[in-house]
Amino acid sequence: TTDGAIVMASTGTGGAISSVWVRNSNIINPVLSAVNVFGDNVDNISITNNTIVDCDNGLGGAIIVNAADNIDVSNNTLKVGERNKKPAYLVEILAGVINIICSNNNAASAVLVSPILDDSGDVVKSITGNIGYNPLPQRSVVVGASPYTYKNT
Repeated sequence: TTDGAIVMASTGTGGAISSVWVRNSNIINPVLSAVNVFGDNVDNISITNNTIVDCDNGLGGAIIVNAADNIDVSNNTLKVGERNKKPAYLVEILAGVINIICSNNNAASAVLVSPILDDSGDVVKSITGNIGYNPLPQRSVVVGASPYTYKNT
């Protein structure tokens, strides 16, 4: 869908959307997504250093990226405020997305399902340092009958 507080969509024969930044913003009480990027003609988008509070999207992401190219979604924070609303994901990466960086985002305990949903498939991407998604919390894993343990770091 293309619903949200800030929507960048280019479909059909329309013109391209390129080199857009959503930075250092406080997005409070968005219904559905806070930022939604959609379309084959959407590229060079930066969604960085934003704070999203009380995002009411229990089935999707606070930030949704779909069928776009060269996207940076980094250093965003999701919080639960007075309305106690949570999205399913902080960042939802859908099919058709290529060349995405998704790093250092913090959903803490403000999501219903997972900080990141990555349905982009086998494309060029870097998804690192997202709190609660990667790195995962450390824990020991016992491997079969082996006397050794594996520590997930």
